[in-house]
Amino acid sequence: MGNIPYVIDQTFGVEIEITTRSGVPEMNEEWRKTGTEIAKCLAQFATSPVCPGALNYHENCDHSRWVVERDCSAGWEVVSPILQNAEGFLELQRICDGLTEFVSNSNLHINYRTGLHVTLGTRLNTDERLRGFMKRIQRLEPGLFTLVSPSRLYGFDGYDYDTDVWNEYCMPIRESITDVENLRIDEFVDEEDTRYHSVNLTHAYKDVQKLEIRMHSGTTEFQKIAPWISLWMQIFNRSRYAWEGNGYDGDVFNEPDKELDQDEAQREDIFHLLEAEGIYLNADMLRLLTNRRTQLRKSWEKVIPKRVSSWARAGWYATSAQTSTATPST
Repeated sequence: MGNIPYVIDQTFGVEIEITTRSGVPEMNEEWRKTGTEIAKCLAQFATSPVCPGALNYHENCDHSRWVVERDCSAGWEVVSPILQNAEGFLELQRICDGLTEFVSNSNLHINYRTGLHVTLGTRLNTDERLRGFMKRIQRLEPGLFTLVSPSRLYGFDGYDYDTDVWNEYCMPIRESITDVENLRIDEFVDEEDTRYHSVNLTHAYKDVQKLEIRMHSGTTEFQKIAPWISLWMQIFNRSRYAWEGNGYDGDVFNEPDKELDQDEAQREDIFHLLEAEGIYLNADMLRLLTNRRTQLRKSWEKVIPKRVSSWARAGWYATSAQTSTATPST
């Protein structure tokens, strides 16, 4: 058993994108029929209400129910109600288990076109805190991206990667915002393209205030989702109380496929980076995230093999990525 910490009463939610094996479907009657089938699946496992039919993009305004919406880059998006505490994680686990079985027995698919978005109710209610949070993400992005598929960072067409191109739906804050200190936050959060950053701040000052983390690849697996939510709760909670430190701009990985010495590899190690921020993980979280990084090793080797070899020499990877059950704990 693995215990994952969560912040008491910190609200959270997820958006799970789903597509088909043949590509992004048109929004027609067949799309609506499939969306209704997904909603029926949700209703079998949810304790919260479920909207019975599929809706257009952002048509939902009821944050107390599960919804299936249109997603233009994938096809469908399962949007959770506002969740919190252990009950929220258990609700999410039931939904994930149900969706995993449903997708595996259908023409639906989770692939590089899909993402998992995590939302957190925001308490960063000043420009100063938001600036500090953005700078912290800039410092952490090299390590954070090693916990997700390389297609979340680099251009990918299903066959080949292009390290000269970002994933247009998940642009690193480190690379695209060069001067956080002098950024006009009020103008920045209102820009349409702002939502396509690795962390979307466009709802920071809306009626329902939230942050959206867009870095994770699509999945319905609770064992991947729960530690990811927990990690971001800890990053976010630290930013509520401490927001000092400089930001970084430039490439997430400078000269992507190159050999690194031990010190250079350490500067990209998520665990070293978190400790530098005063964020400490328990043994179960360390194991879960190490196993996840190990599971992703082969994917990253296809893109930047020399760098991955350097990470391996630095001791990044577990000898075997053992399965651990993620159980929430305060």
